[in-house]
Amino acid sequence: MQSGRLKYLLNRFSKSKVYLAYDGDMVRLVSSDAVLGLRDGPVHFIHLEKQHRDFGEMYNDEAEFSPQRIQAMAGISYRQLNTWVDRGLFAPIRQRGKTRSFGAYEAFVALVLGKFRAQGASMTCIECLARFLSENAEPERE
Repeated sequence: MQSGRLKYLLNRFSKSKVYLAYDGDMVRLVSSDAVLGLRDGPVHFIHLEKQHRDFGEMYNDEAEFSPQRIQAMAGISYRQLNTWVDRGLFAPIRQRGKTRSFGAYEAFVALVLGKFRAQGASMTCIECLARFLSENAEPERE
């Protein structure tokens, strides 16, 4: 079970750096002041802490989501969801035959990626964002 990943993801981020930004070919957390200074290549950003807060008010780490619910939340098509799963951006937590379900962490990642996709972010950007979120969602091993 992936309990706690969603909560841990937010706790890793400093309160002063609440925007998740894709600037050219790099994903980073930036403060509201730094967002204005982003200029290298295509720039996409969202207020990550707000997204997490809004999401967290409605769901906990143990929630499960159908593909249809993920599509509606992220504003993406079923085909787009399958593409993201096939590319390994996130995976279902449970799969029985053709029936899949996703956890809260995966739903949140899909929501964030959907917001960037709505801004016109490329697949390269989406993949960088998913990798960044994945790398920051687990406690560091000592």
